[in-house]
Amino acid sequence: MELRQRAPEEVAAILSLKVVEAEKARDAAYRERNACVAVMARMAIGFGWKVGIRETAIEGWDEAWHNCVWIDFPTGQASWHYHDDDAELFHGLGDYDNPWDGHTTPEKYERLDAFSWSTVEYRDIMPDGVPSPS
Repeated sequence: MELRQRAPEEVAAILSLKVVEAEKARDAAYRERNACVAVMARMAIGFGWKVGIRETAIEGWDEAWHNCVWIDFPTGQASWHYHDDDAELFHGLGDYDNPWDGHTTPEKYERLDAFSWSTVEYRDIMPDGVPSPS
């Protein structure tokens, strides 16, 4: 039976369930992204780059999203907000005290794209004693 043929209360219940499912999928995607960012942050520390976390309040945002991890790549600063529920992924990272350089989300991903293994010499980023990939 199509939605338009159902009672309004039934339609509301169906749509509410769809919203819950969509929110769960969104939260899972953020959790996956945050796990990847946490790995990048720990790798960046190994390369000797500046990494840290800081609360970054943005007007109109839910306070649970004011956490932010920052990584200073050779191609520029990048930052990701994360939910309180994912804070344990970033446990142990120090405080970040550099100011935000004004980067936008598209600029952040342009910086990551610019930092590709095809354009950066391994010897320029690998710590001493760590062999380059063959």
